[in-house]
Amino acid sequence: RSEIARGTGESTSERKMVVEQLNLSSLSSVRGFAKVFSYSFGRLDLLVNNAGVMMIPDLRLTDDGYEEHWGVNYLSHYLLTSELFPSLRSTEEARIVNVSSAANSFGSLGNLEDLNYRDDYDPWQAYGNSKLGNLMFTFELDRRLKERGIANVTVNAVHPGLVKTKLGRYMSPLVTGIFKLLPDFFVLTPEKGARTQIDVAVSESLQGVSGKYFADQTMKLKPGQYAEEDVVISPMARDESLLRDLWDYSVRETQATWNGLQT
Repeated sequence: RSEIARGTGESTSERKMVVEQLNLSSLSSVRGFAKVFSYSFGRLDLLVNNAGVMMIPDLRLTDDGYEEHWGVNYLSHYLLTSELFPSLRSTEEARIVNVSSAANSFGSLGNLEDLNYRDDYDPWQAYGNSKLGNLMFTFELDRRLKERGIANVTVNAVHPGLVKTKLGRYMSPLVTGIFKLLPDFFVLTPEKGARTQIDVAVSESLQGVSGKYFADQTMKLKPGQYAEEDVVISPMARDESLLRDLWDYSVRETQATWNGLQT
């Protein structure tokens, strides 16, 4: 709280931060968090689904038995958005921002019954699949919002770029060695890496914009810029049949109710 106050020039008495417990590896915890939030606040202006894991070297399962990338990065955010959707609907203008990744491009979700990799676990594939899931969820939710005439809630996805954080701490020495060879120009600080999702979350120029995938353009030699991405994106992300299949799978696995979207 004190860091926020210093950054904004406001005293802590003028700004209130509430912290609640949320374990994204437990769908029960997700439901509990959403229940507490809805009871305490009622409305929600902005939801940024950002937290996640990357490149876990060995197969690990969530409390609910899902491979950890899939359970934490995708299923928990899907359920959280569903549980908080009534609070989003009660706001004049609400935004959902799903943090995906260029890694979606090597994801493959053609077989939704084989996402625990019990016989052939690959950290890169597992991470890419979860990021493709985030992107597919974004596009399908946007379609359903528009189909039902819900205009006060928008949803977009972002790729923040290559950011120097501890998210990649499980990468192999070979991969980290390659990244270290990149000039600092291409590797963003956390502050610069947050730029795209913050702008998509609050920029007035994006009011009413929905169903887009915005990506940092540093790797395209355009630092400090982001744009709608149409190249580094899996064809599966635009496959309407697969989008519906993933949605149906997600409802079945999480028991998401989507109150406020079904009416």
